[in-house]
Amino acid sequence: SSVNDAVKEIADYQNGKKKPFNTGVDHLNENLLGGIYLGDIILIAGLPASGKTHLLKTIEDNLFALNPDSDIVLLRFNWEMSVRKLIARRLKNETGLKMTEILLKPPTNKPLFKSIIDKERNGNIFHEEEPLTPEEFIEEVSDFCKEHADKDGIIITIDHIALAKVKSGEKKSTIDRIVEACLYLKQIYKNVTFIIISQLNRDIRDRTNITELAPKPSDLYASSTMEFGADLIICPHI
Repeated sequence: SSVNDAVKEIADYQNGKKKPFNTGVDHLNENLLGGIYLGDIILIAGLPASGKTHLLKTIEDNLFALNPDSDIVLLRFNWEMSVRKLIARRLKNETGLKMTEILLKPPTNKPLFKSIIDKERNGNIFHEEEPLTPEEFIEEVSDFCKEHADKDGIIITIDHIALAKVKSGEKKSTIDRIVEACLYLKQIYKNVTFIIISQLNRDIRDRTNITELAPKPSDLYASSTMEFGADLIICPHI
């Protein structure tokens, strides 16, 4: 029965047969009750340039670096930034060079460049740069989950959800349907977890009352379902 299955899963975590995935971010692990569990939906929401993508990349890197005993696959929906731009930004952040030095000049330290790029050369990391409709998203994630049904964990990340393809109707309905798709998919495929990046409404910047500065569910951009679908909402700021 479902109850027996749930009790067995809890026992597996209690006796160490299963472990939540360490994100490498202490306060995030704490709020996730030890780390990322299969079936979690985590929402990273913030204003532009608040560090959302940087936090997501940190989590993605740490999933492989800090969970070596787990067989994990990662499917990235890079809707905001191409893989080329992601690699260029990683090189900029880890070398301290200017973007023009990275893009327009041969590297002076080739071993360093290679070591940084090799972090992206992982056979368990897959990319999808083309924005999808909710229907296309369900189909692609379903196929990916079926192909990797034997894995310890399937991590699906979306950067960011508002860039999903709008086939018809309003953007809000498209975002809500992507969230609903994640809720549906995690019920079908028990070894999948979703990490979603979303914007916050920019009018949060206009608040002056200190008691109202903390983000509210209504601040989530163009969605009425994300606050209910997410197991944890984290709002980075700089």
